[in-house]
Amino acid sequence: DAAGAAKNLGMADIVTIGHSSRSDIQINLQSTIGDVIAEFPAGWKPDFYLCDMVEDHPPPLNLSSAPFPTFYSTQDFDRHYHHCRSILSEFDASIAFGSIFHKELEKLTNGPTFVCPLLMGVDTLDTHMDLEPKEFDIFVSGNLFNHSKQKTKYLWELSQLSEKYTLKYVNTHTTVEKYKEYLRKSKYTFTYVQNWGITNSRAFEAIIEGCGAFFQEGSELGIFLSDCAEAVSYREDDLISVVGETLENWSQKSTEETRSSADKTRKIYQFDGCRERYIKLI
Repeated sequence: DAAGAAKNLGMADIVTIGHSSRSDIQINLQSTIGDVIAEFPAGWKPDFYLCDMVEDHPPPLNLSSAPFPTFYSTQDFDRHYHHCRSILSEFDASIAFGSIFHKELEKLTNGPTFVCPLLMGVDTLDTHMDLEPKEFDIFVSGNLFNHSKQKTKYLWELSQLSEKYTLKYVNTHTTVEKYKEYLRKSKYTFTYVQNWGITNSRAFEAIIEGCGAFFQEGSELGIFLSDCAEAVSYREDDLISVVGETLENWSQKSTEETRSSADKTRKIYQFDGCRERYIKLI
């Protein structure tokens, strides 16, 4: 995605390397960095190599011998620790999606760790701000019962809210179109990430569809969305009180406020703009 965005923006001369058949240079688990260099276009040499989302995209072997700087980015390295731990020290530097991982990644990498929490962005091409009647008070989707006992605890607490509230739970993922429809029909969505403080994209996605978002305190979202009343933080011990108070006051929100937050978020955190800032950081 980062490479594609950079190409589209005319920012760089890029050769993609990966296990997909769509890559310019396709590799397998036995490929070395020497094999990759041998396939570079004649006379072409990169200024750097970036392994985007290292937990999902194994790099070529012997990467430490590369004659150019090498970077990796990661968001969920801890969940994939068993297969990416041994390769992180091969890189010259790392890029973390959130400051929560900064110290840990610096210990696992030979070089410095940089933080660039805006590696997601939002797709604004087909977004329309139809403020539909709100059918649900809270919408929750994703892997609802995997990975974290704490998340399951919160979901249980939400399910015990007063019967005057309507919650929509969708286990696993749905289509993009249906996901956006649920957001538009909901007052708020609930977000939770296992690594408390990591920035996730759901709050951005919700706000541009006219839906608010409950997010974990300490995340960079509190900085990025500080001007959006639709972004509401909660602490480990006060989710239900925050949700109850917020829903009670929801009727006081104006349509103009919701639309303004959506327009501002869409403009600042548009996908290509976030990717451009990412490439410029590197």
